[in-house]
Order: sequence, then C-alpha cells, then structure tokens
Amino acid sequence: MLAPVCPSACRTANLSRWWRSVCCKSLDSRLRDLAWRIAHGVLITNHFRLVRWRLGDGICPRVGCKAIETMQHLLLECPFVRLVWDWFHAFVIGVIGCTQWAISSDFVLYGLLPPVCPTWVRDLLLLFAAVIRRHIWNSRCRLVFDGDVWRAEDVVPLVQSDIRLRMEADHARLPDTAFRRRWRKPVVYYRDGVPRMKFGVS
Repeated sequence: MLAPVCPSACRTANLSRWWRSVCCKSLDSRLRDLAWRIAHGVLITNHFRLVRWRLGDGICPRVGCKAIETMQHLLLECPFVRLVWDWFHAFVIGVIGCTQWAISSDFVLYGLLPPVCPTWVRDLLLLFAAVIRRHIWNSRCRLVFDGDVWRAEDVVPLVQSDIRLRMEADHARLPDTAFRRRWRKPVVYYRDGVPRMKFGVS
C-alpha cells in the first residue's frame, strides 16, 4: 500500500482534514482518482518518469516552457495554467466574496488552506479546483499523446461547461432541498425557475 506524501502545510495538522479534501463527497470517482494520485505523488509527469524510470529529460511538454515538469509545475506554476487559476481566484473574490485569500500550492494540489467560508462553499471550491486539475491534466495528456496544442483561454470555458453540467445533473437527480443546500446563491441564481451558474461579476 502506498504511503501518502504529506504536504508541507499538513505536517503537524490533522491528516483527516487532508483526506477529507482528497476524498470530498462532491467529487466523482474520476476526480477522486486524480486527487489520490496527486496526494500519493504518483501522477506520471515527465519529472516522475525521469526519477522513477530514467526516461526522458523531465522537461515540461508545453510549447516554450523549459522548466522541469513536477506536479506543482504542471498544476500551478506553468505559464499555461496561470490564467486558469487567475480566473478561479477572480471567481472566489468576485462571486464568493473571499477577498483576503490567495491560492497556494497546498490548495491546488491537496485542497488544503481553502478560504475561511461555510462548509458548502468549501465543498464547491474543492469541486471547482478538482475540475480545473482534471482539465489541466487532460490538456497536457492530449498534447503529449495526440499533439493537440491547447491555450489556457480554451481551458477556462471547458471548466465552466463541466461545472455547469454537474450542477444541471444534480438539479435533475437531487430533491430540491438537497440541491439548494449544495448549490446556493451567489454561485447559482434562478431565471424562470431554472438554476444557472454565476461565473463572474456582472
């Protein structure tokens, strides 16, 4: 069994809080699987391939980026992904209203150190972050295996569409009370009785 790779911010903290983020109930099995691989340090980046199997040069595959592709670089530090996280940060400030919060590597990688907020907001932010990680990873793999070159500007609409579809699926399957407990204002607003996502300040 793999031992978890404890992140820096969690060395003296309660590990159950960390695992609640990794195994958050708002995440589906695919998002949880990706979170699990990140938490255990076994996401197969180019740096991982170089260190584990002596394959490749460990360099980020993004066009024009010459940095070593660690998990932190892939998901947070690469210039390609900064725009995606800038959009997320603007959402947290403008829509959620958490103005005194900055995105950290521990939040991006492990869901730790979220803004001080109600539980339902925290769970939604963990979902948003997990969806962003998934699309960053998918776009990276499509570049490596299929040669598809993505721009960060292309990923943000995919993230928004993915989250919107998840909200609509919850609206279709959950009782109204349960849906409104999970998806609340100001993240969701209603038009003609139909819930809609609010991704920016109008």
